[in-house]
Amino acid sequence: MLERLYSLNQDERRSACWLFFYNFCNAGAYVLVRTVADSAFLSHIGTEQLPALYMLSAGVVALSSLAYGHWMPRIGFRKLVIGTLLALSLMSVVTPIAMNAFTDSLTVYALVYLLSQVRGSLGTIFFTTLLSEQFANNRPERIVGFLGAGANVAGVLLGFATGVLAHKMDVHQLMYAVAAIDLLTIIPMLQLKPRRAITFSHADSTEKSRFRDALHTPYVLSIASLVVITVLVSTFVEYQWKVTAASEYSRNEESLAAYFGYFYGAIYLVTGLLQLFVTNRVLQSGGILVGLLLFPVSLLVSTGIAWVVAFKQAALWPLTITKACDALKRSFNEPSIQIAYSPMQHRLRRQAITFVAGIAKPFSEAIAAAALVILASTADVRDLSGVVLALVVIWLVVSVRVWRQFANRRHRAERFRTDLDGGVDPNKS
Repeated sequence: MLERLYSLNQDERRSACWLFFYNFCNAGAYVLVRTVADSAFLSHIGTEQLPALYMLSAGVVALSSLAYGHWMPRIGFRKLVIGTLLALSLMSVVTPIAMNAFTDSLTVYALVYLLSQVRGSLGTIFFTTLLSEQFANNRPERIVGFLGAGANVAGVLLGFATGVLAHKMDVHQLMYAVAAIDLLTIIPMLQLKPRRAITFSHADSTEKSRFRDALHTPYVLSIASLVVITVLVSTFVEYQWKVTAASEYSRNEESLAAYFGYFYGAIYLVTGLLQLFVTNRVLQSGGILVGLLLFPVSLLVSTGIAWVVAFKQAALWPLTITKACDALKRSFNEPSIQIAYSPMQHRLRRQAITFVAGIAKPFSEAIAAAALVILASTADVRDLSGVVLALVVIWLVVSVRVWRQFANRRHRAERFRTDLDGGVDPNKS
C-alpha cells in the first residue's frame, strides 16, 4: 500500500512504518496526559489561574527547549530522546500518586499541566527532526500525511477510550498507561537508522551551525513569525473554549474528562482520515501555500460565527467548532511547516526546529498569556473573538511570505542537486 499510494522504496517504507509507530506512541501519551491535566486543573483549581499558568508554561517549555538545544550536540539526538522518554515515564508513574495525596494543591495540578506542555513541545521537536532527517532530501510531502496519521489513530483510540472510562475509573490512573507508552516509544528510536544528509553548498559541509545562526537566518525568522502568530491565535481560541466548557459542565472533573476525551477522539478521527487520504494529494498538487492557508481561513469563518452568536453569553457549540479547526491545523498547517524546514542544511535545520518550536513558540505563548491576564477581567469571549479575527488577517499575509521564501530555497537546493548529479561543482560556477 505504501509503495502504491506514496511511491516509497523498500528502505523508505521501513522508515515510514517506524516513524508512524513513533508518532502513534508520542501522540497517544500526549492525549492521555493532556486530558488528565486539563480536566484535573479545571475541576480542582478553576479557570481563574489559566492565564498565569499559560505564562508559566511558556517559560518552562522555553527552558526545556534550551536544555535540549544545549545537550543535543553533546549527547547525540537519539540518546537524548531515549533519556527523555525514560524520565517522562518515571514522572508519569509518580504523578497519580501525588495527585491523590494532594487533592487540592495548586502546585501539584500546575506541575501536571506543565508536564503535558513540556511533553507536547519536546514531542513536536523530536518528530519534526526525525521526519526531516529521514525524508528531507526526497520531498517529504509525499509521506507527511501518512506519518501524521499515526498520531491521529492514537488520538481516536485513546480519546474515545478516555471518554468511555472517565466515569468508571479514577482519571488519574491514566498516567500509568502513559508510562507504559513512553517505554514503547523507545522501540522506534532504536530501529530508525541515521541518515547521511545531503549538503546544499560547500560551506554547509565544512562549517558547524551554531544555535545563534538560526537567529541570523531570515527564512528561519519568517517561519518563527508564522508560528508565533499561529500560537497567539490558537491560545486565545483554546482559552475561550476551556472557559466556556468549564462553565457549561460546572467544573465537574468526570464530565470534563469525558467531554475532552470524546472531543479529542473525534478530532483525531477526522484528522487521521484527512492525513491518510487528502493531505499528501493537496500538498503535492497545491504546494505548502494551500496547506498554510487552509487553517487560518477556516478560523476566519468559524470565529466570525462565534463572534456573531456570542452577543451576551458564549455558547459552547460555536467555540467547539472553532477549536475543531485543529483538524485542519494538524492535517495541513503543521505538515506544511515541517516541510518548510526541508530546504535547509541539516545542522541549521536542527537548530531552526529547536529555536522555532522551543523558543519562539513558548515566547508567543507567554505574550498570549500576558494579554489574557490583562483582557480576562475586562474582555468577554466575544471581544477575544474580535482580536482573533484581526490576527488571522496578519497570519494570512505572513503565510504567503513564508511560501515565497520556501519556493526560492527549494529551487536553489534542487538546482544544486542537479549540478551534483551532472558532475558539476556549483561552487565553481
